[in-house]
Amino acid sequence: MTTLTGILEWPQRAEGRIRQFGENVLLERADDPFVPMSFGDQFNLRPGLEVTVQVENKKPRRRRKGKPRTSRPVVESFVAIEGMD
Repeated sequence: MTTLTGILEWPQRAEGRIRQFGENVLLERADDPFVPMSFGDQFNLRPGLEVTVQVENKKPRRRRKGKPRTSRPVVESFVAIEGMD
């Protein structure tokens, strides 16, 4: 598992993403970790929070119309939210 810190992007009715900084700019990359919707209920998450998370690569449950299931980074647990453990 990997631990990283970033800013939470949390759209309505969708999985969130953890965006990371690069040279004082917030980067949006294809390999940014996904945040499962279940964490939103558990922690009352909102966009713009600084979070530290543990990430693991997982394969999605469903295939996309004949495409292979490739692993993607998914948040497994929260270490800190806004610096609070």
